Amino acid sequence: TAFKNSVEANQIDFTWWPTQGFDIDSFREVFTVGDIVGLNMFRSLINSLVYTMIPLCMGLIVACLSAYAFAKLKFRNKKRMYSLLIATMMMPGCVTMATGYMMYDWYHWTNSPLPLIIPGCFSGAGTVMFLREYFMGVPDSMLEAARIDGAGKWKCFLNIMIPMARPAIITQFVMGFIGGFNDFMGPLIYINDPDGYTLQTALNFMSGLTFDKSVTSAACVITLIPMLLLYMFFQKYIINGISLSSGLKG
Repeated sequence: TAFKNSVEANQIDFTWWPTQGFDIDSFREVFTVGDIVGLNMFRSLINSLVYTMIPLCMGLIVACLSAYAFAKLKFRNKKRMYSLLIATMMMPGCVTMATGYMMYDWYHWTNSPLPLIIPGCFSGAGTVMFLREYFMGVPDSMLEAARIDGAGKWKCFLNIMIPMARPAIITQFVMGFIGGFNDFMGPLIYINDPDGYTLQTALNFMSGLTFDKSVTSAACVITLIPMLLLYMFFQKYIINGISLSSGLKG
């Protein structure tokens, strides 16, 4: 539909393929309509990438450290702390939405990207659980052999655990990117300035301002491109990472 002309895209009869020829005017119209109503789609794309990449990268670092500690290190109350962490997954996000907004408003963080960035930098329980299960598959004998050779906890983590867990980390990166990039409720609640809109919120407002299905479809295609490219480059790691195995044989 994005490649149809306006007449064919908005007619009652639906066709799977453009019967009147391919037309890319809808993609140019996306940016034209956005400029008219004060929505810069390119800036919205940059906002989406910034709001997604910063907490995603920082959160993965924190998740790897936490997963390594819960999987391979020994410390007091480890099982209880891990059980408490997993228990937080049982609470739906809608329960804390109102209180979270009140807290961020008290911090004067509303109408800014901080509520979208700062909490994500501490990762999530699901990511920690996923990586912990992957780290558990790495034999302890490998770490013991490394310690005999003089490697400490940090060297074992950086030189053994991280390289072996690369498929799992990339899998979490892709899944986290899809979740953050597609997030609609968070930016809708906390950001009121059009200059700070993400691509999803800008698309929502644009769909209410234009009735041309070809333009709306073109905007949807633009939002899909980053995720499709990401999957094309990392699909091999995604398949390996979901297996939850360490990649060892024998």
